[in-house]
Amino acid sequence: MDYLIKALVLNNEARVYLLTNKDTVNTAIIKHDLWPGATSVLGKVLSLGELMGSMLKGDEALTIKINGGGALGNIIVDGNAKGEVRGYVDKPHVSIVNNKGGMNDYYAIGTSGMIDVIKDLKMKDLFTSSVENTGNIANDFTYYFFESEQTRSVVSLAMLIDIDNTCKLSGGMIIQLLPNASENTISTIEEV
Repeated sequence: MDYLIKALVLNNEARVYLLTNKDTVNTAIIKHDLWPGATSVLGKVLSLGELMGSMLKGDEALTIKINGGGALGNIIVDGNAKGEVRGYVDKPHVSIVNNKGGMNDYYAIGTSGMIDVIKDLKMKDLFTSSVENTGNIANDFTYYFFESEQTRSVVSLAMLIDIDNTCKLSGGMIIQLLPNASENTISTIEEV
């Protein structure tokens, strides 16, 4: 079963979003016939869709689009405030291993192009923000939160795929400093 936890921590000076979503990723593997490289990337972006969706309210929704020129082609994920998420990649049969035995996300995503986040905040127009894609999803979204939402954040994503092409572990964490954060809180988060 998937879980998402939201909490205020460190004297209410930071908020934390924690997610485990192995079931969601295993469903995506089956529905899209994903190979491990595609699972690694799509699973991480699905995690971001769920985490970022939990920051929304009511009927608000968002779409994450990545096209970095890599083997997967387009990566698109939709998420909403209800915890629902869906996504796909253009080319699901990608599996390239790096020299450490893990999935090569850089090759799968590519290192050019842009990451677009489109939010439907139920206003007149959609809110669209773009940042450069480097192929490192967690770092790119740490930069996205700083650049586009003016929120100092740390994004961490995890994925473990078994040899039978099932997801053994998937999830993520976002820690965001609130405006009243003290230097002590900032130092504590940096140490963690």
